[in-house]
Amino acid sequence: MPVRLYSPTSVHVDICGNIFICDTLNFNIRFVPKVSGNYFGQNSLQANYIYTIVGDGTPNILNVPTNCITDNQGNLYFIDYNNARICFIDKTTGTMEEIFREYEWFNRNIYDLTISNNGTIYFGQYISPFYILKKIVPSNRANDSDVAQIIYEYDAGLRDNDENERDTQYFAQRNHICIDNRNEYMYFTDRQANIIKKINLNTMEVTNVAGNGQTGYTVISNNTTNALNFNINSPYNIAFDKNNNLYVVNELLIYKIDTNSIITVFAGSISSTLITGNISPKNIKLNPSSIVFDSSNNAFISDMYSNRIYIIPNRPGRYYGRLMSSNIINTLVGDGNTRSIGFSGDGEPAYTPYIPPVRPPRPAPRPAPRPAPRPAPRPAPRPAPRPATITVARGGKRKTKKLFKYL
Repeated sequence: MPVRLYSPTSVHVDICGNIFICDTLNFNIRFVPKVSGNYFGQNSLQANYIYTIVGDGTPNILNVPTNCITDNQGNLYFIDYNNARICFIDKTTGTMEEIFREYEWFNRNIYDLTISNNGTIYFGQYISPFYILKKIVPSNRANDSDVAQIIYEYDAGLRDNDENERDTQYFAQRNHICIDNRNEYMYFTDRQANIIKKINLNTMEVTNVAGNGQTGYTVISNNTTNALNFNINSPYNIAFDKNNNLYVVNELLIYKIDTNSIITVFAGSISSTLITGNISPKNIKLNPSSIVFDSSNNAFISDMYSNRIYIIPNRPGRYYGRLMSSNIINTLVGDGNTRSIGFSGDGEPAYTPYIPPVRPPRPAPRPAPRPAPRPAPRPAPRPAPRPATITVARGGKRKTKKLFKYL
């Protein structure tokens, strides 16, 4: 069966090129190995096929997994959002354990996590009305909320009695953090303020990186727009490529901010209606939820609109068993069937193009009935003969006779 995803909120690629997908509303985490082998306690997994690492398709094991990432050894960490916990899965054995759980009901919103090179886990948490950035050092991992240390907090713009309080889950899922390639700064989105900030992990100094706090979309001209003067509408995911360029995801577009703070559009279009791959990244309709880069600087995008994972190769070549051109967006995982959502395709090739069902041809229309022939016009009736009289003289006598003649 073709691979079907349901609202994939996060994609991650480890240092070996293996792909991890939070198949959020299918309640599982899926895995595409780049090389055949044994992974996470499962034997003989085929390259470029898709498998489930954890989850059974119901909320019993995982309940809305929203973010995943691996450490330098390939072990997997992820957020089990509705269970308010961060979990760890051993790459070899596939055993899962909790490393953090929030037991306080009103503090249960964990919205993102990232890992530094030394194994420190950073994550964000919504505690009304604040977003709290925390960390767990490797030596303190335990199933205890006290192991997390607060490093920064900022006002989320919500209050307990606020009308927007009901949207807490949506906001919590949409604020993200990441660490730059030098492990000096942690960047995070302030979705309510439409701003991206960074915090120095040594001095704890916080500065703005992009966004002027306004909503809407700014027209970019001549690639000279400074990111601080730009309207970044509801930014909720960020990532770095290998050249330390920052990428920002919002509801429709993905922006690129270079090391000189110049912002350009990397992928997505406000006006396009195309959702198929193999076209320019700027000519496709997206509802991106995350972006990540592998060691070769190839971009991977999870898209909740088309239920697909896309790849934008940095160079032409063969990727995951298929020849691809550079800077062209290609469907990597998912059949793209937006009309029928759900779970399918486990143990199948990761990419199977969606072929719409063939409808039987319509019967040929019946010819219109010919109008009945008009009757020939009747000839005009002949006039009735009328009598005529003449007078004949015979033998001195006059006699009148009637004659019948057509006049």
